[in-house]
Amino acid sequence: MVGHDLRNPLQSIENATYYLNNELQHLSIPQKATEMLQIITNSVNYADKIVRDLHDFSATKKPTLKETNINNVVKEALSQVETPENIELITKLGHLPEIKVDEDMMKRTFMNLAINGIQAMEKKGTLKVSTKKTKGFVEISFTDTGIGMPKENMKKLFTPFFTTRAKGMGMGLPICKKFVEMHGGTIEVESEEGKGSTFTVKLPIQQKREVKNLDER
Repeated sequence: MVGHDLRNPLQSIENATYYLNNELQHLSIPQKATEMLQIITNSVNYADKIVRDLHDFSATKKPTLKETNINNVVKEALSQVETPENIELITKLGHLPEIKVDEDMMKRTFMNLAINGIQAMEKKGTLKVSTKKTKGFVEISFTDTGIGMPKENMKKLFTPFFTTRAKGMGMGLPICKKFVEMHGGTIEVESEEGKGSTFTVKLPIQQKREVKNLDER
C-alpha cells in the first residue's frame, strides 16, 4: 500500500520532468539547469527501484511456473544488464533440461547477481556466467574477479538492508534468496578477499511438491 502511494507522486515528478525537458530543449538555458533536470530523473528512477525492491521482498504471491529453458532466461537477463567496457563478460552455458520456474522471478534474480558481480569489480575484471546440470539440479553460477569479502560479511549477505556500499539498500541479495527458495532451490556463495566471489543458484529439476509462498511454509 505504501509502495502504491509513493508511486503516484513519483510518476507526477517523472511526467513533469519529461515535459520540462521537451519544452526547454528548444531554448537556450544554462547547462546547470539541464544537469539539475537529469539529477531529478535519476533520483526518481532510484526511488522507484527502492519501491520495487521493497515490494518484491514483501510480496507473498506464489511463483507462476512453466516449463522454461534456463539458458534463455540467463541470456535475456544479461542482455538487460549494462556491462562497462572494462568488464569482460564470459558465458559458458551447458545443455540443460527444461524446468518449471517463474521466468520473471528468475530473470530478476540473475540480473541482480550479474549487477552485484559487476559492482564488485572497481577497475577492471571478468564476470563469468555458467550453467550446468548436476544430480537433480540445474546450477547457475556468477563468478567475478572483484574485491571479494571477509567471512564476517558473508554471514550477513542475505540479511535485508545489509550493505557495504555507499549507495544501495541491501535488498538485492535477500530478494534473490527469497525467489530461489520459493522455487525449492538454494543460493550459495564462495568468496576470498582480493580474489573475487562466486554465487551459485541451484534449482531442482523436478519440483518435489507444490511451490508455496514462504509465509505458508
